[in-house]
Amino acid sequence: MKIDHTVASVFRGVYSSQECDNLKSLMMNVGQKQQAQTYSSDDPKGSKKDVERKGYTYHTKTKLGVPLEIIPSHYTVKLDWCLQKFRIENDIRIDVIPSHYEFQMAEYSEEGDHFIMHRDSNPAINIWNAERKTSTCRKVSSTILLSNERDFEGAGFRVETADGNTVRVPLDKGDMIMFPSWLRHQVDPLVSGERFALVTWMLGDFWT
Repeated sequence: MKIDHTVASVFRGVYSSQECDNLKSLMMNVGQKQQAQTYSSDDPKGSKKDVERKGYTYHTKTKLGVPLEIIPSHYTVKLDWCLQKFRIENDIRIDVIPSHYEFQMAEYSEEGDHFIMHRDSNPAINIWNAERKTSTCRKVSSTILLSNERDFEGAGFRVETADGNTVRVPLDKGDMIMFPSWLRHQVDPLVSGERFALVTWMLGDFWT
């Protein structure tokens, strides 16, 4: 389902409750938990880090741009299907390298945990990618909610609209939102409970 006034789509029930639980367990067992950070992609140098608290993320020990073999293939098949639907719904063509993903699980478990408005990549700034010593960049982003919506309050997912405002996108367990990595987005402060989400970036050549 395309979200009005923005370049984003929501797909309901992409993953079953059990599949979400399996992904969460997998990432918690193999990932390295650390304080979440983001680069300020609107900064001319592309390297200014935001340092305010935003919860935790689970990263895996894999080379950037290499698919995670630990993620079963039927999960990525669904990602690829959603990508094709996203392109059609938004009449947009973004080239990605097949089976080149980055995965990260985000945890919001303490009151106030959030993620500020940001981009995952910026076509106008490729310095950030050079600093990461890679020939690829994030082209398409997606977030899969791994928690039941009733298990937390706050922590709503927002995307920026064409007029510069934001719209909150309701998500429940197993739902996915997909958008170009240059689209600004955020997660509101957590009020109570716990929210877990799997973030996926589909990689491609530098923006041209």
